[in-house]
Amino acid sequence: MPGRITRGQRCRDIAAECRKRASLVRSPKKRAEFEMFAGYYDEIAEAELKRAPAYLFCCPVTNSRASGPLVEESPDGNSDPYGLVSCLACGQIHFVNHLTGRTIVEESER
Repeated sequence: MPGRITRGQRCRDIAAECRKRASLVRSPKKRAEFEMFAGYYDEIAEAELKRAPAYLFCCPVTNSRASGPLVEESPDGNSDPYGLVSCLACGQIHFVNHLTGRTIVEESER
């Protein structure tokens, strides 16, 4: 089952497609309809991303707990579960396993 982040991203993709189609149509009425749908899907995406449960991972630089989004499956369908997460604790970017919540440093230490 896809995670909330994945559904949110899918809604963002649909909104982008609606905006693209709105730019291609000549009728102002149709353009307004596509823009309305784009706004609707943007709202759904925002709601999904806000409801996404947070998890904690250990920052390898500061050894403090930092939060990030939990993803039930890899966001792009790739079999590699690692993704870049911007760390608020140290300001750097870490590779975090979105399935387990462990950084690549924690995984290599096991």
